[in-house]
Amino acid sequence: MRGCCLLSGVREDIDNMNDVIELDLSKTKTDLDVYYEIGKAFFNSYGYYGTEINSFIDCLINIHESLKKREKMPILKIKGYKNFKKHFEDNIFFEDFYNEFGKSGFEIQNS
Repeated sequence: MRGCCLLSGVREDIDNMNDVIELDLSKTKTDLDVYYEIGKAFFNSYGYYGTEINSFIDCLINIHESLKKREKMPILKIKGYKNFKKHFEDNIFFEDFYNEFGKSGFEIQNS
């Protein structure tokens, strides 16, 4: 994860310009897995998106201005919601994940 940060830094915009961004959490088991998948979904490849909740929030803040330039905020579609819930529901990260994306203006769809 930190290697992605060293290679690409903390980005100020996302490469994925689709109206719906699919975030595949079907195989995640740790927080780092989730951050990795966010980076992959947002940057269409590997990209740094934090290693804990505070760096995750920093990354969301960094892309805020570029998201405001879009005609419409993308929908964040959570693929593998059942797996995500199974591994994180009792973890504060689960609530923080939804709260922080919501505060950033994302509509979230669980599938």
